[in-house]
Amino acid sequence: MNKYTTLLFDLDNTLLDFYKSEYLCIKELFKINGLPFDDEAVNLYSEINDGYWKKYERGEIKAEGIYENRFIDFLNEIGVQYDSKKLLHGYPKLLSKSAVKMPYCDEILLYCKNKGYDMAVITNGLAFNQHSRIKISGIKDYISNTFISEELGAQKPEKAFFDRVLEKTKEKDKSKILVIGDSVTSDIKGAFNAGIDSCFIGDKDCEATYKIKQLKELKNII
Repeated sequence: MNKYTTLLFDLDNTLLDFYKSEYLCIKELFKINGLPFDDEAVNLYSEINDGYWKKYERGEIKAEGIYENRFIDFLNEIGVQYDSKKLLHGYPKLLSKSAVKMPYCDEILLYCKNKGYDMAVITNGLAFNQHSRIKISGIKDYISNTFISEELGAQKPEKAFFDRVLEKTKEKDKSKILVIGDSVTSDIKGAFNAGIDSCFIGDKDCEATYKIKQLKELKNII
């Protein structure tokens, strides 16, 4: 019998393809607002956004420091004067309606459900966006709970985030819980600090308990 009873899945770029959603939504946002919406502009925004989220994960800034500043920086980089608040308010509305699944997402979730695992989502981000995307993607049909940093008052990789998750999960034995995610700095580091096993999806070197390249390979572990 497998040692785990509970699986904690990261959301973005683990179950849902955030980069594809981001690309589609940012391109549409810029188009609506009359800003450059070619690949170069979208990639510039994505680079700026990633930088802010890394700072957030390191505890250097609060979440609210991400949302407007990324658009201010983008506008400065392209040398355009524009009301960044229009972008700030418009983007979440678009993103909340976009949920592109990662390859094998449904297959793995169904497999885990049939095996009797208790599954939950652990994610940083805006609660409104994440709840909406989980619902429209159909992921909600497989999971028992959703843990979002904005609602817990702590973010991955902080130990406090995982402590609060454990308070709300049925399984209290850490040795029977597995964190699955694509971020070394958020998911894997957070699980390590909390004393929970982890499965990293990707090619980077890290301290994860298990490493796989694609979500479907999770079947080899559980």
